Amino acid sequence: MKQTISLSQSFSTAVAPRAPISTQRKLTLSWLIRELTDRLHRWRMLSRERYLLRTLSDGMLKDIGISRLEAEREARRPFWDDRVTRR
Repeated sequence: MKQTISLSQSFSTAVAPRAPISTQRKLTLSWLIRELTDRLHRWRMLSRERYLLRTLSDGMLKDIGISRLEAEREARRPFWDDRVTRR
C-alpha cells in the first residue's frame, strides 16, 4: 500500500523517522547474533576435528580407543550433525 503525501503536509511530518529500537529488541538481537556466532564456531570446530580424525594413523586411533571404522563413520558426518547441542 502506497502512502501519499498531501501538498499541505510537510515532508518531515509525512516521512517520520522510525522509532528507535527498544532495549528488549536490542537484547534479543544481540542474543541472536551471539547464538549464531557460537553455532558457526562450533560447526567449524566439528568440521576440523572430523577432518583431523580421518588423518590419524591406526596406532593413534588405537591409543584413543576407537577403530578405523568408527573414525571413518564419525568423519563422514556432516558438520551440522552435532549430538551435543541437539535437544
